[in-house]
Amino acid sequence: MEELRERVWNGTINVEVVVSDAIVVPNTTLADKSCHIVMLRDAYLGFYLPTVVRKLADTIKVPYESDYRNWWFEYNGEGVPWEYPCGVLFDLLNKKRKKQGNELDDTSLQMWELQLCHGDKYPRGILPLVDGHSQIKDYWRHQWKQACFILNGSAKRIMSLSIPDFENFWVSILSRNRSDFMAVRSKLFSMNKAKSLPVRVWTSNYAVLQPTVPVTDKELSVAELLDSIKLSSDGVKSVIIQGIDVSIEDNIFELYDIFASIDGFLYLVTK
Repeated sequence: MEELRERVWNGTINVEVVVSDAIVVPNTTLADKSCHIVMLRDAYLGFYLPTVVRKLADTIKVPYESDYRNWWFEYNGEGVPWEYPCGVLFDLLNKKRKKQGNELDDTSLQMWELQLCHGDKYPRGILPLVDGHSQIKDYWRHQWKQACFILNGSAKRIMSLSIPDFENFWVSILSRNRSDFMAVRSKLFSMNKAKSLPVRVWTSNYAVLQPTVPVTDKELSVAELLDSIKLSSDGVKSVIIQGIDVSIEDNIFELYDIFASIDGFLYLVTK
């Protein structure tokens, strides 16, 4: 169990980023206008934006003043939100992913191909990332307030964290120090005393649902959860959590304990 948690924490995605045709220097080769980067599944796209912009700076024809402001990523012409973990977005958007028995075939190892875009007008649904890490940090804190409220019935625990504890919590994500992360997380809730679980379900049409999952029913299965939110488990071909196809018979309580993301939520992607 602990080994699986460690693998989830260190899980990565291979990503190819190509500069959008709208902002690339004319006649730039594909090799020059693209870069490859390994992104952590349990991290935010915004973490990687400055690195990508700097790597591709020589091929960008438009002037810019910030590595964050007016930048965004697109996938197949659609804006990709930065406020969800990278792995969740990849599992949701990757159309080439196929399952073969209990294992994924080689298509799961293909690059996630993103476009780097810039402009004053953001695509619909894209939250402007203006203040860089500080904005991501504030958003992440807000997510934990929501998660704590669901888990404990109030956000008191996250609000009452000492400044050193909160800073250590944040830095543990950036430095990938799982032991520090778990040490602070343990102060925010206890699985044995939780009231409900913070769960988000992405549907095949890209809608995100946030059902109420009371822990009074510790035998609640994925299938029962889907049925409760009018997503017939019979019509769902697969349920993906942290890149892993899970059984609809799996226990939600146990899945949360293993697979909850850095923002306190368990994400289920249905297809």
